[in-house]
Amino acid sequence: MAKKKAVMKKFDSVPAGVRPISTRQAAQILGCTQANVRKLVREERIRSWLLSTRLSVVSQDEVEAFRDRTVAARKIGKAKGPPRGGFQPDKVPGP
Repeated sequence: MAKKKAVMKKFDSVPAGVRPISTRQAAQILGCTQANVRKLVREERIRSWLLSTRLSVVSQDEVEAFRDRTVAARKIGKAKGPPRGGFQPDKVPGP
């Protein structure tokens, strides 16, 4: 059986002028879960940069702009209501 070759991931550097924040901080700004922020990144609604195998950051300006667009859409009835649970940090398994 042939061994699979290891795939090297390319890590990004954050462009100058971008204010990077964690998914946790983005979730607090948006009032949602970190999982929802990661979903927005996968859907390419918010841009992110992969800094290491476990660390990615998002642009604070893009998160705030997304929040403002969502609030405006809710006011005119084009988006669903506010998130049910508000900010919820990811659950970390305990010892």
